[in-house]
Amino acid sequence: DYYEQMQVIAGEYGVLVDEVTKSQKDDSLSRSQHIGVFRTNTKVFTHLKDKIFEMERILQNIRGPLTPEQLAKTKFKTESPTKTATWIAIFVIIIFLGLVSTIVFFTWYRQGKATEKILSEAKESSFTDFGEKK
Repeated sequence: DYYEQMQVIAGEYGVLVDEVTKSQKDDSLSRSQHIGVFRTNTKVFTHLKDKIFEMERILQNIRGPLTPEQLAKTKFKTESPTKTATWIAIFVIIIFLGLVSTIVFFTWYRQGKATEKILSEAKESSFTDFGEKK
């Protein structure tokens, strides 16, 4: 049923590919003209991609939706992780974040105490002579 429509799409594909190939090999074009041809060819390739998607859509309509048997025949087998593995991953992440938070807190606390000590020493050394006027 779709043979004629596929022939039209395939014929247009061949013409467009030949046109792009010919325009890319043309050495008589200046640099700016070659850039313009490249931009035009980019649009042509986008059009070609749309045509290929249209062909795939037509073939998908003919074949029908994928059945579970067809999906089981894939090369890549992915299985969901178990509940236990998922909870282990969640707890490991929580423990890691807790440790990092604890380290950051104690580093901040120590820095604050060190800064307080430096400021109090500077205050004491600066204002010791102020109270001893004679």
